Amino acid sequence: MTKKLNISEDDLLAIEKKLTKLRQKEIKAYTFYHKNPIKLLFIDLIEGIFKGIGFVIGGTLIISIIALLLTKYFSALPIVGDYLNQAGEILQTQSNIDKIDLEN
Repeated sequence: MTKKLNISEDDLLAIEKKLTKLRQKEIKAYTFYHKNPIKLLFIDLIEGIFKGIGFVIGGTLIISIIALLLTKYFSALPIVGDYLNQAGEILQTQSNIDKIDLEN
C-alpha cells in the first residue's frame, strides 16, 4: 500500500525556486575557482594539511587506546600476556626517553 503525495502547484514552484538558487550558487562557486586557480590550489593545500594532521592525531589516539586496553586486560593470558607485557615495557621506556626536561 503506497500513499499518494498531495503536492500543490505552490509547493512545486517553491521547490523550483530553491533548485534555481542552488544551481546559481554552484555556478558562482565553479566560476570563482576556475577564474582564480591559485586560490583553489591554496585552499586545497590548507585542506590537505588539516586532514593530514587530523589523520595523524586520530590514528595516534586509536593506537594508544588499543595498546592500553591490550596491556591492561590481556596481560594475564599465558602466551599473549608475556608478549604484551614486553611491548608495554618498551612503550613505557620509550615514552620516558622521549620526555623533555623543561625545568633546566
